[in-house]
Amino acid sequence: ADDIKPCPRCGAYIIKMNDGSCNHMTCAVCGCEFCWLCMKEISDLHYLSPSGCTFWGKKPWSRKKKILWQLGTLIGAPVGITLIAGIAVPAMVIGIPVYIGRKIHAHYDLKKSSRHKRNLAITGGVALSIITAPVVAAVSVGISVPIMLAYVYGVVPVSLCRGGGCGVSRGKGRGVRIDFDEDDG
Repeated sequence: ADDIKPCPRCGAYIIKMNDGSCNHMTCAVCGCEFCWLCMKEISDLHYLSPSGCTFWGKKPWSRKKKILWQLGTLIGAPVGITLIAGIAVPAMVIGIPVYIGRKIHAHYDLKKSSRHKRNLAITGGVALSIITAPVVAAVSVGISVPIMLAYVYGVVPVSLCRGGGCGVSRGKGRGVRIDFDEDDG
């Protein structure tokens, strides 16, 4: 019974070998793309989201595994973002002037220009890039960090509680309770 399911759009029955193969299905009748595990119409990003559905495998993650992964993402995101920004800013501040200097040097080397003119162009280009590189780095980090934070703290919590609940419930006068499935999956 697990290897025959109806298409979520048209209801045509689809057979899949239950061998852990690809869960991204396409209905031959209506062309609907859907996930074999959750039987919902999907986009290409379905398996990259914290839905618990896996591209390969016989079953989705258990609720416990999904919640632990998502909580790890919520807690670990600031650390990861800080590391990325901490590497990207120095790389841009140092790398941009080096790149500009090398490009100008190669350009003037091909033209067989005077050494004085080439050195003046390289010095000017590197000096200008030393001034602009921190601005480029700040703008890059200033745009990318909020986007990453919006994903982690916007998309992940919504996905955590979408479609069947997130395992967090409020008891009568007991505060917040997190329910885990007994299945460790």
